[in-house]
Amino acid sequence: MKRGRHDFAESSDSDEMRIKIRKLANHVKSTHTTVDSLKRRHAHASIHQVRSIKECLLRMKRKIQNMKNKLSKLHKFHVLKRHHREKLQNLRKNHDEIMQRKKDLEKVIKDISYERSVFPTFRFDMEDFLGNLKQFMKQKRKENMIFRSNKLVSLYEFK
Repeated sequence: MKRGRHDFAESSDSDEMRIKIRKLANHVKSTHTTVDSLKRRHAHASIHQVRSIKECLLRMKRKIQNMKNKLSKLHKFHVLKRHHREKLQNLRKNHDEIMQRKKDLEKVIKDISYERSVFPTFRFDMEDFLGNLKQFMKQKRKENMIFRSNKLVSLYEFK
């Protein structure tokens, strides 16, 4: 056999071949390149990878859940604010209507004081006006109380 070449087919001496195979096997063992060791190493690494991926997924799920919770709280807050705005708009509208009726009734009262002719429904209009005015004042007091309590809650909520 020629030196330097790895041509085992030409080798006639089986001992020399066994020595070369043993050296090659020792080299493979020392460098951990056997199929079993590669499989073991890969399996160990993949277990760690799977574990870290699972942990990462759990963290992401928790983050997503936290974001959903924050979003629902924010949505509830905005819905409450929208309802509050709508209530205020309705109150303003009612207030404008009542103030217009008040002006009309003041005009009728002025006409009465100057002894001008008054519509026969004046008494009923006046009763309606006074009833509406009382109702409006009650509603206004309620809204003021609600507004104050909401203001106190919002002051303590964001501190």
